[in-house]
Amino acid sequence: MSLHGALRLGVLTLGVALGGCASESPDRAQCVRSALTQPALDNGAAVFTGDDGTARSVSATWRSRFRLALRHEYPVASLTKPLIAHAVARHIAAGDFGLDTPIADALDEIAFHPDTGRITIRQLLQHSGGLGRPDGLDPLWTRGPGTGTHPDCRAAAVYVAGLPPDASLTGRTFYSNAGYCLLGELLAQVAMDGPEDERIRALTTQPLGGAGAWIAPLEDVYDGLRATLPLTHLEPSAVPLEDGSWYGYGWRWQPVAGRGAPWMHAGRLPGVLSVALTDGDGRLVVAHFDGDPADALGAAARFGAAAWPCMHP
Repeated sequence: MSLHGALRLGVLTLGVALGGCASESPDRAQCVRSALTQPALDNGAAVFTGDDGTARSVSATWRSRFRLALRHEYPVASLTKPLIAHAVARHIAAGDFGLDTPIADALDEIAFHPDTGRITIRQLLQHSGGLGRPDGLDPLWTRGPGTGTHPDCRAAAVYVAGLPPDASLTGRTFYSNAGYCLLGELLAQVAMDGPEDERIRALTTQPLGGAGAWIAPLEDVYDGLRATLPLTHLEPSAVPLEDGSWYGYGWRWQPVAGRGAPWMHAGRLPGVLSVALTDGDGRLVVAHFDGDPADALGAAARFGAAAWPCMHP
């Protein structure tokens, strides 16, 4: 083959690799692509459920397009939590423990304050156990005077286990990374044998642990979250958030119409934002952005409100 022919073949091959949505409905693909353009966020990329039920991808920039083509591994932070919650649900179904089992009765490798030990697995899943620091800092990153800002999920689990729940948080939904660190420790103790369990074990041994250790190509993140569907609904175990939403098995249930997908979750680390949207059944959007928006949850909500209407037939 001539050099010209080889170069032409290479360009054509790269064009196919970067195409992503070539066989997808132009309207849906363009709609999701447009939703990726958000203030304070750059290099948006998304994988979503196509017309035929299979995964399709779109990108907002050439940089994000190359990342998708090269199977760049994205840190998706708290999108780890639906995986952890799904694994917990499998153990509940297997009879290893129940939703209302106190965590101290299920996890015997950590010493608990008596009141904290009575927090149930349901409360940990739904961020309603009152876990936190009196000063409001996140124990995943800061656990006491003089500690640094390097994440350590196991240390966060041990830290909150030894303290009483925060009385100011009692009866409220309050997002807790440390609660999912405890669930990660629980899964490490009772792990089953299977491909999914190998991934869970690998996640729980990382510094961000069950709270946010997942790093993978965006297509793999989509596949992993798709495996958590269909979702099981859980009624709130505490006062919902201000917008009326609450958490189920790792996903945030949004009962108010017009705010995007019925279920969503967002992940935040310095310099990145990830968002997942689903109807809880078969339709799913997973997106990743670069950026440090001042209001990360607001940025995730804006993307959700723009992207989810794209998923309707």
